[in-house]
Amino acid sequence: MEAASIGTGSPARVQRSKGLQEKQLARLMVAPSMILIAVVAAWPVIYAVWLSLHEYSVRVAGLSRWAGFGNYSKALGNPDWWASLWHTLIFTVASVSLETLIGLSMARAMHAAFKGQGLLRTTVLVPWALLTVVTAIIWRTMFVSPYGFVNTLLGTKTVWLGS
Repeated sequence: MEAASIGTGSPARVQRSKGLQEKQLARLMVAPSMILIAVVAAWPVIYAVWLSLHEYSVRVAGLSRWAGFGNYSKALGNPDWWASLWHTLIFTVASVSLETLIGLSMARAMHAAFKGQGLLRTTVLVPWALLTVVTAIIWRTMFVSPYGFVNTLLGTKTVWLGS
């Protein structure tokens, strides 16, 4: 009877006799990556907020004074800021809508059967694949011995990509 129920296609649950449940183990194993991603994503935002609350000079090194919300009140009182916000919103909505429309149209065209389908797929996919090749060539050039960028930066003549 039990052998018949396993063959019906329903997945059999395997319980561990000791240790963590499978979901808990998965969360535990993914946690370091998620923490790193959160830190990498959060640090620029936190730094931008810190900069926005300070009077900071790019020309004079080390000049940083607490400004509080003075920068925000200055920006919100400036009509140029509101105009630039409006232009940014219009540009964002227009570009995202247009890119979505073009992307969906290309996907439909690539999926449809017609005479030039192979040429269309090649035209769309070759630049995508070419990016990977160009990236690999750039990395190889950076590590080439003895005159690559990494060896120049480190002041060595290490052979990185071969013996």
